Amino acid sequence: MKQMLLQLSEFIAALIGPTAEVVLHDLSEEKIYVYGNNAITSRNFSETDDEDTVRILRDRAENCENGIMIEYDTENLRSTRCFIKDTDGSLHYCICVNQNIMPMQEIRDFVDYFLNQGIPDSVSTESGDNTIDSLTTNLIFDEIRHMKYASVDTGTREAKIAIISRLNEKGVFDVRNSTAKVCSLLDISQATLYNYLKEVREGEA
Repeated sequence: MKQMLLQLSEFIAALIGPTAEVVLHDLSEEKIYVYGNNAITSRNFSETDDEDTVRILRDRAENCENGIMIEYDTENLRSTRCFIKDTDGSLHYCICVNQNIMPMQEIRDFVDYFLNQGIPDSVSTESGDNTIDSLTTNLIFDEIRHMKYASVDTGTREAKIAIISRLNEKGVFDVRNSTAKVCSLLDISQATLYNYLKEVREGEA
């Protein structure tokens, strides 16, 4: 059984690709075997499982009716667990697939941007606020997408300031509710945004 699960774990890791790791927990021996991108949780291929992890897995297995559990451990980490029991109900193994979903979120953001960038000429005056909101969103996505295509890490302070600078040049911050939208997409607080914006405007003076 164990050798079969090791081969299965290796297959799943090869199938999913570099954004995921597959961890086989041998709960009987309290050992783990990691395949794929172990940078996600920084665990080695074969090492001793810690007691807390074993206890948590056993507790969750008891509360899992179909043997499969999907959780979001952090904003960018999706963990799917499959609890494997013997015919007598004893839990011996757990296969855990940890996925870095940030690339998928970036694809989703781009698709949202691409599908919503067109604005019909026949938009009524009643939907003016929505039109402005869509234009603002598209401008923000466009700047983020531009930097990602240029292989720039948009998570750095410098990149965020560069994006804010270009959005400032385009008058985005003159639009109502734009600051909240920029903060959400750049994952920064409003205080940080105002500090960056002040730095940008002082540099232009």
